[in-house]
Amino acid sequence: MTRKQNRSWNWNRNRKRLWNKNASRFLVFCLPVIRVLVLFFPGLPALCAGEEAWYRSNSIGALLESIDTPGVPDAADFEYVLHIYREDEKETRTLFDKERQEVRRQERLYSYSGPLEEETVFVEGVQDSRSLYYPSGLVKEEVLFTNGREDGRFHFTYPAQRDFPAGLLEERGASVPTGDSTGDYKKLAPLSVSFSRPDATGFHDEYQYLPSGDFRGIKRIYDDGAVYTSIFSLDNGILRDEWHSFSGFEIFFHYDKRGNALYTEEYRDSVLVERGDFRYDTQSPFRLRERRTRDPASGRETILEYGEDGNPSRESILEGGVYLEITLFTYTNNLLVRRETRWRTDYEEWQYVYNDDKDLISEYYFRGGKMSMTRTHWPEAGGGEEYSSLEEYFRDGNVFLRVYFKDGEEVKREIPGEESQ
Repeated sequence: MTRKQNRSWNWNRNRKRLWNKNASRFLVFCLPVIRVLVLFFPGLPALCAGEEAWYRSNSIGALLESIDTPGVPDAADFEYVLHIYREDEKETRTLFDKERQEVRRQERLYSYSGPLEEETVFVEGVQDSRSLYYPSGLVKEEVLFTNGREDGRFHFTYPAQRDFPAGLLEERGASVPTGDSTGDYKKLAPLSVSFSRPDATGFHDEYQYLPSGDFRGIKRIYDDGAVYTSIFSLDNGILRDEWHSFSGFEIFFHYDKRGNALYTEEYRDSVLVERGDFRYDTQSPFRLRERRTRDPASGRETILEYGEDGNPSRESILEGGVYLEITLFTYTNNLLVRRETRWRTDYEEWQYVYNDDKDLISEYYFRGGKMSMTRTHWPEAGGGEEYSSLEEYFRDGNVFLRVYFKDGEEVKREIPGEESQ
């Protein structure tokens, strides 16, 4: 599909624009929180030295079910299997796919008294990360690798009052602390996380909490002085508001009690530049029916309506209450097959054709009712294939230009009757 075809269909466009604009900074924004939380429910078995075990697993290496049959499990029965072997203070966990090729391997070292001290992770045989742990079982430092070389380093800090004794997290026993909202469970969250790269700008995260101990937000401070802030408000565990700020850009989301977005506001240098409002069905399943986006400065308004199938059905662009553009969408089996846009004096139409695998194979573009361009895709193209797509441009019903592409890059132009360029 074309870039224009995709514009504004997703109500989350504002959020994407915020993150994409600073993708290099935000790439690892949530990693520190995720890396700590995965320790809460490790689900690891306690094995004696020299013992091994097999488990039915999935692509992320979860322990789903113990396999009691001796030897390597039959590939026909399990898509993923996890093998765990313990020898003295070292434990190795290896994830295999259906062809019984190694997907991921974790090598863990435990102290003589039991707690996990170090873990090294290999993905398809190449080192991916190395983590060090406090005696409590909480992660202390994690080093990331790319092609076997250090690419970045996380360092986790916990406040002194959260210096709980060893064994609070039983790494292999999946024991989780209990208590009220200010109890041990809340204390497992880090106070701050620092990240650095050998040859690039690093950052320092400061985590913010309410007096109850509930998570409130994150403030990220980069080495170059830039600051990114995210604040979240919850009501009985349901996200109601979120606010993000970075370099004069702010975006605010407000949600209803079901977690659906009610409106968004986007600011630049404290000036409102766009507001989006959402309307849903009043009865279950409360489908999104309409999204209105307004630009206060120009008075332009975009209304995107949705059909029973949840797909966009009509988009209208108005200015000062006057319709400037109307686009109609037609879907078959959740695949866009037609898009027609009309202006006051002209109109265009796109038609889309798919194969049995739902891959887009052909696009037809008409302007003013006349064929203007076709685009042919070869979904299986790659490797030794010469081209992956072809565009043909028409004038008076005849092709006057062909443009060939390979993986999105133009590789050849051809004018019928002349030598290719």
